[in-house]
Amino acid sequence: MDMLTEYFNCMPYLKHLEIKAHNKLLDGNAWKILLETYLPLLTHFTLRMTTFRIEEVDLHNGLTSFQSSYWLSKKNFNIIITKHEYLDIDGFSIDKMKHNIQYEFDWPAIQC
Repeated sequence: MDMLTEYFNCMPYLKHLEIKAHNKLLDGNAWKILLETYLPLLTHFTLRMTTFRIEEVDLHNGLTSFQSSYWLSKKNFNIIITKHEYLDIDGFSIDKMKHNIQYEFDWPAIQC
């Protein structure tokens, strides 16, 4: 979140934001503080994540953190978490983890 804070600090007039993120950003309370502090004019927000590498308990806790009155009152703020069919990709990459993160959103969806 710290890196996002630096970016968002430079764009206080942003109105639309869509982010594809990994499981470490599944924290509704942290997002609330970040958006209220750095993007007060934001009117449309979409956070896209996959269940890839998220433990069931972390997924449950993360989803619960988005059930506050702040999130429920926002009409154009969407949290989209999809479960994808895992594809065993054999590709060349210096860092295999980065290779998989790059493509996990393109895998066939099983559940939203």
